[in-house]
Amino acid sequence: MYISPIYLHSQHKFFTYLDEVAEKDDDQSYQAKDTIKELLSDESGMMSFSLEKTGSIKLKDFDEKDVFIFDTKTEVFVFIGKDTSANESQFAMTYAHTYLMQTDHPLIPISCIIEQAIDAAFNFTSALAA
Repeated sequence: MYISPIYLHSQHKFFTYLDEVAEKDDDQSYQAKDTIKELLSDESGMMSFSLEKTGSIKLKDFDEKDVFIFDTKTEVFVFIGKDTSANESQFAMTYAHTYLMQTDHPLIPISCIIEQAIDAAFNFTSALAA
């Protein structure tokens, strides 16, 4: 499976789910307390998938060395840190799909967010402002 990086700007909907960004909430079913962040890591030598955090989730909660599955209940974001292993990157979407199929909302969209793309978009936007 090929995942094309999405070049993000600060107004991308990924950021609207994080608490430090002003949010326009037009979906009544969305509640910040419902957000879930799962960690996918092979740091131990074996792939592991575990609950990392629930509730209020901020951008600083994402580590560049791992993959995170960020579930807002209306969309799932697969955050691939810029220093993740090839194995973690390769299996990120598979784990996200498996995770989602075990929830009460298995048909919501999944978006892949690649940290390098966030950095590139920020650098590009900064250059335009100069």
